[in-house]
Amino acid sequence: WDSQITDATVVADEIATVRALLDAGDEVRVLFDDTGWDSRVYLVDDGAAVFKFARNSTAARQYRSEIEVLQLLAVEYVGAVALPRVRWIDDEGRFFGYEGIVGIPLLDASATLTADQRGTIGASIGTFLARLHALHLDGVSSSTIEDDLAEYATKLDLAQPALLAHCSTEERERLDAFVSDRLSVGLRVTPAVPLALGHGDLGPWNIVFGRSGIG
Repeated sequence: WDSQITDATVVADEIATVRALLDAGDEVRVLFDDTGWDSRVYLVDDGAAVFKFARNSTAARQYRSEIEVLQLLAVEYVGAVALPRVRWIDDEGRFFGYEGIVGIPLLDASATLTADQRGTIGASIGTFLARLHALHLDGVSSSTIEDDLAEYATKLDLAQPALLAHCSTEERERLDAFVSDRLSVGLRVTPAVPLALGHGDLGPWNIVFGRSGIG
């Protein structure tokens, strides 16, 4: 708890918990994904079910909002995008599980997509986001423009070693100017963008491409 180190005993215990919840034997494939910063993730049968175990207390608190949003989306029509459906919730809030979407990450599928498929995916995501932004849910965390700018500045500072190694002086100066000037001005335009529900980490690594479309 409160550690990024993955202990083999912890993983074995969590896999046992997953199998018990599913009443599943060794014939069911449970794949441990250790890439998440906040969660240890277990994929069951290529994503038919997914379980997330919090690495720390902050992630456990975030689960409450994530579960509430998924439950809200389960009763709202948000377009041609398949969505996880929450099925298992730990009483102490340290993990939860959902019926997932079987497929592969869009990041891996993107090179083989046709122009028509790309257009359909883009339209589906656009419809989903427009409807997501229009929904309301009390109690979710929010950030101000100042919060966002501070976060971008922190990330730029953390990225300096990589930027020094791979970018020219001119390129680094352009990045600094973008974050400190252009981004700051652009986010403060009038009228201000209203607060709305947002995905928070929308990218091809969090989009699943399957036979029936995307999720």
